[in-house]
Order: sequence, then structure tokens, then C-alpha cells
Amino acid sequence: MPESQTTDTAREDRNRERVLFGLSLDYTIAFILDLETDDYDIVFSQTTNHAQKNELARFTDYVARYAENFVVPGQRETFCHELSRITIAERLKETSDYHYSFETVPNAADLSHFQAHIVKEFDEYGKFAFLGFRSVDEVVRQERFYQEKLKAANRELEKQLDLITSALPGGVKISYDDANYSFKYVSEQFAQMLGYDTPDELCRACDNNILGLAHPDDVETGLADALAQYEVQDSYATTYRVRCKDGSYKYIEDRGRKFTAPDGTVEHWNLFLDKNELMEKTIALATEKRASQAKSDFLSRMSHDMRTPLNGIIGLFDICAKHPEDRELVDASREKAMVAANHLLSLINDSLELSKLESKDVSLYEETFRVTDLQHEIGTLARMRADEAGISIDFKNYGNLGHHYLVGSPLYVKQIVINLINNAVRYNHEGGSVLCAATELPVDDTHVALRFTVSDTGIGMSPDFLANIFKPFVQADHGPRSSFKGTGLGMAIVKNLVDRMAGTIGIQSEENVGTVVTVTLPFKIAREGDITRPATSPDHSSLKGARVLLAEDNELNREIAKFILEDAGIEVEEAADGEQAVTQYLGHPAGHFDAIVMDIMMPEMDGYEATRAIRACGKADATRIPIIAMTAYAFDDDRLKSEAAGMNLHLPKPMSSKELLDAIASLIDR
Repeated sequence: MPESQTTDTAREDRNRERVLFGLSLDYTIAFILDLETDDYDIVFSQTTNHAQKNELARFTDYVARYAENFVVPGQRETFCHELSRITIAERLKETSDYHYSFETVPNAADLSHFQAHIVKEFDEYGKFAFLGFRSVDEVVRQERFYQEKLKAANRELEKQLDLITSALPGGVKISYDDANYSFKYVSEQFAQMLGYDTPDELCRACDNNILGLAHPDDVETGLADALAQYEVQDSYATTYRVRCKDGSYKYIEDRGRKFTAPDGTVEHWNLFLDKNELMEKTIALATEKRASQAKSDFLSRMSHDMRTPLNGIIGLFDICAKHPEDRELVDASREKAMVAANHLLSLINDSLELSKLESKDVSLYEETFRVTDLQHEIGTLARMRADEAGISIDFKNYGNLGHHYLVGSPLYVKQIVINLINNAVRYNHEGGSVLCAATELPVDDTHVALRFTVSDTGIGMSPDFLANIFKPFVQADHGPRSSFKGTGLGMAIVKNLVDRMAGTIGIQSEENVGTVVTVTLPFKIAREGDITRPATSPDHSSLKGARVLLAEDNELNREIAKFILEDAGIEVEEAADGEQAVTQYLGHPAGHFDAIVMDIMMPEMDGYEATRAIRACGKADATRIPIIAMTAYAFDDDRLKSEAAGMNLHLPKPMSSKELLDAIASLIDR
């Protein structure tokens, strides 16, 4: 070899040795890795280093053994993955070099934090990578030192913030400008406002962000309000509900301000004021005002609706008084007065019914009933109403259901269906039609459901009105002199009754097309032993010569009842209150009276007390003499009170003469 070439080669070797020596001062070990074969060479290694030459031929095996012997347990899997030839080859497709840091047990030089510098070395001889490993313990120590300094500074800042926020009227939080507005700082006052002992406890409970506290229904509206205000200024004020430690929610006023640091970092500072008591009072006041206005509107309408038939009744009586000789006119006026009186009664009944149902005091009385009888009563009443209005009505599948006897509240079922039919008739077009259908649905071995469907060809309802149809006092706006007479209570009563009976109701309606209402109610299937076959109508001729004690404090009502009884041939003795009734009953021998007709609300002693006194007096017939309640208390729970006091029957006022006579005839033994 020429002397010049020898000299150049020696110079290159010396330069290579100088480079390796320089690298060895910074790196503890260096590798050349063949990325295609997984072969490797250790270029140099410090004696204090964990990694030394060994018999393993593949770099993957070398890395795995090193990880098992020296890398801290939590990083071994990641270490093997990051230093596999496959991962290195993938990374070097995108970059010419990169770094990877890891931690080991301390080596002989007490070093444990290392960084690999991986450099791409692709040439005509193959695809290689240079891996140089150096200690970064000093860098890590400095980072930890500055982190501790930063933490200490933050703790001092938090102390100063705590001192400042403790003097403020509410709680404070600082959040980052990320998607969830994560908390950077939370004051003791804010935590305590929501029932938490410490800010850390609050942060853990809400995943360290305000979205974890805000009421789900208020998240969109509250944030939208804040963001809308942020668009025009760097501050906002909004009110929403946040969750407390005990799971309840309270109203807070959130006053926020956005701060932007010189480096562009954005933070949100918020002052929270407890507004729960104020908001609850405000909501309660608004609710009370709405309820008061609704009731005021209702009373105004009821006043008009009640005065209208009352004015007609008074006017018709005046006509009768002025023309007593005109029998045809008197009879016609009397019939019109009866129609007006029945309408007035329905208005009063609806008002009382809704009031009772909303108080939740009324109980649903269940009894065994015959389904065909119920359907017949509904059909009779519905046809009368439809005929009066000139509306055709048809019944589908009535009387053709699976079970003939069920257990439930037939009175309320009738009230529900008749209410729906009345609406279908009332809000129909002239010459329109109504279709009523009934279907039995199986539930289980002991229960079925009856589905009643009422459809009409009437005026229909708008979506806005349909959304409020079950609210009390609501009527569609057809003007102050609407031709569709009603109280606006019918559907509220229906909904209350359906809910109380654990049923469902659905409505489909289209304006000027019609409405379909579907009600589904569950019932028990009556057992054979519970079934009572319908009795024949009582014979009033058996009442002649019977003796009845009539207890009624209202002189007019007593006079009317006495006339009905005496007209049937009954002898009547009168009592003006419960105390007189007891005295008169005790003043006669057993068997003197065949029955007692007893008002409930009377002075001195009410009907309940008088009945209990009679039942407990010890007379021979005291426990068996029929006592019939004749009262304006018309609800099921009133009937149950009458039964509990010892009464045999409960007749609500006003009643027909037939109802009163039927009741007495069914009870007396003659």
C-alpha cells in the first residue's frame, strides 16, 4: 500500500477513535443495530453501565434481558416495545432521529435515569440505526427541583388566594380554557357552599370540572348564556343549578371573567353566589301567580257559566208565576228549568270532583261489576246526549268482551268514558259522528285491561292546545261567547282518574278533521264467589204504610224529601238535627221505624255521630235498622265514611225520587 494511503487510513482511524472517545464522555453505551436482521454491535460501553457485551445474538433478546434485570417494573413492557427493531424502523420512516427516556435501578455510578438517542443510518449497505444511551439524572434532578419550587409557589399562591377569597361573599374557582373548563383552583367557601369538607373532595366528586356539577337540564342553557355574553365582553353573569354533596341541587349565580396572559394562556375566574333561597322564593311566587291567575280566570268563567243557567231558572220561574193559567207554557218552562238545573249541577260536580282529586284525599272504591251493565249505562247516557245535539253515535264491540265480571271502580270508568263522549259530541260539527269502541286486552291470569276508544269528526285541536289539554281550567280559545259550552275541567278530571286507576290515555287530533282518544284501564278478573247477580228493581208498592224517621236540618230539603216519601204512602217523622234524630229513635219501641234517612252535615250532632249513637244504644233493632245517608258529600271516600259509621247506603244529593224510594224498598223487610 502506498505510504500516502497508509497515512490517510491511520488518520481516519484516529479521527474515529477521537469521535468515539468524545461520545463516550456523554453516552454510557452505543449500539449499531441492523434493522433488517436484528443483529447488533456494541460500539463502546462504560464499565459502570448495566449494559455490557453478552452472548445474545439478537438485539430483541438483549433488550428483553436488560429490561428484566434492570428496568423498573412499571416501564419494562414499554421499554421492550420502544426499543424493538420493528418500532424503531417504523419511527425512522417519519424522522431521522428521536429520543426515548426510561428509568432503571441505580448502576455502579448511581445513575438511574437514561435517554436513548436513536439516529437513522440508511446507506447502500443496508438499514441501520445508531442507538446512543446517556444519563439524564442531572436533568431529572433539575426538573424535579424546579417542579418542587413551582409547587411551593403554587401553594403559596393558593394560600394568598384563600386569604382573598375568604373575604368574598361567595365561592371562587379558577379553571383552564379546555373543553370541560377543568378546575385549576377551588376555594374552601365554594366547597362548603355545596356541602363538601374540602376543595379536593369536591373536585373528586365532579371529575374536576364544572360540567360535573351543573344540573343536566341547565348545562346547555347556562353555558349558552355565558358564551353569548363572552362574545361581546370578557365577563358574564348567569344563574343555574349545581349538585350538592347530598345529591340535591341549589341555584347559584355564576359571575365569570376571562383573563388572557401575555403568552396567550386563557383562564376563567368565577365568583359563585348562593341564590337558592331567593330563586326558590321567586319560582314559588311565579308559580303562585300563575296558579292564582288560572284560578281567577276559571272563577270568572265559572261565574259566567253558573250565572247563565241560574239566570234562566229564575227567569223561567218568573214566567210560571206570571202565567199560572197557561199550563202548556208552565210545563215547557219547567222542562227548560230542569235542563238548566242539570247543567248547573254538572258545573258544580266538575269543580268539586277536580278539587277532591287534586287533594289526593279521595280513595278509589273497588267493587265487582258486570261489564255489560256498565256498557249499557254508558250507551244510554251517550245516546241521549248525542240525540240532543243531532250527532250520530255508534258503538263497536260493546257487549262482546271476554270476561263478564271484573273488579274495579265502575263509577269512575263511566265518568271517564262519558266525559270523552260528551267532548266528542260537544266539539263536533253539525251532523257529525262519534264512534265508541271497547277491547279487552290480556294482562295475566288474574288481570285484564279494557281499552276504550272514542273518535269523532269534530273540530279537532291545535298542537299547542293539545300540549296543555290535561291542565285544569284550560279551554280552546273560541272567543268569549263560544258555542262550545264547558268548564275546561273535563279532561283534567279524566287524566286524574286515569292516573289514579294506573291506566294510560293517548290523544291524536287534527284541526277540522277530528280527534281520537284512547284510554286503557287495568282490572282484576272477578272470582266466582265475588259475583253478585243483578237484582230486580224494588217494588214501591211495598212502601205503603212504612214508617221512616227523616233527619234533615235544611227545611226546604226536608220538605221535598217528606213529600217524596209521603207521596209513596210512607209515614214520616221529622228531626231537624242528629241529636233530635237519636232522641226520637230512642223515644219509640224497637220496630217502630222501618228505616232512617239521615243527612250528614247537621248542627248539634252530625249524621255520622247520630248513626254511631243509634248503633251503640242497645235497642233490639239498633244494629239492624236501615240507615240511609242522604247528603251533599258525593265522593267515594264520603261513602266509605258513611259505611264506617254504620250506614247501609249512601245517596248523594241531588237525588231523584226513584233513587230514594228504591233505596228504602231494597232495605226494609216488608
